Amino acid sequence: EVGDENEIGRIARGFNRMADRLEDLYNNLEQKVAEKTAVVEEKNRHLAQLYEITSFFSRQRPLDEMTNGFVERILRYTDADACTVTLCEAKSHHAALASSCGLSAELLKKVSASPLVSSFCDAVLKKNYPIVTQLDAEGANELSRIFTDAGFHTAYSFQVRSTSDSIGIYTLFFREDPALSSQTIQLLESF
Repeated sequence: EVGDENEIGRIARGFNRMADRLEDLYNNLEQKVAEKTAVVEEKNRHLAQLYEITSFFSRQRPLDEMTNGFVERILRYTDADACTVTLCEAKSHHAALASSCGLSAELLKKVSASPLVSSFCDAVLKKNYPIVTQLDAEGANELSRIFTDAGFHTAYSFQVRSTSDSIGIYTLFFREDPALSSQTIQLLESF
């Protein structure tokens, strides 16, 4: 215990602070190592996924094979329940569903028939960042209600670019609110 306010007392207080800090470091060392290891493992997993996607797109293949392969990989990389790729014609503002996974044929038919697909695609392409949509939000549009009726809760939409032009979007659908880290969202943008 420190009783004096002189030099010895200040040294004793500093020593006590140092001892407390060392005890904290010692007691939490395993936790800190585990946290750092988890961060490194996540970065390694992201690098492997980025490499796999890059390798996949580096080979010439038909458009439907490319979009289907992309959707399958994205679903494998995330906890998403469904994924779609929609290609958009900028001049005519026409959007067409190019690929999907995790959606029923009936749901795909409803979505394809909705006139809101093109306007949703345009809205995503106007942004330079992903759009998060709470599908069951109050006042949701017809397209959101179609997905809500199918049990989906949240959608993340990302731009698809070819060189410098935006050519469409891909959207991940979740039945539960996802816990996507900022690193995961950045990786999904890179894809």
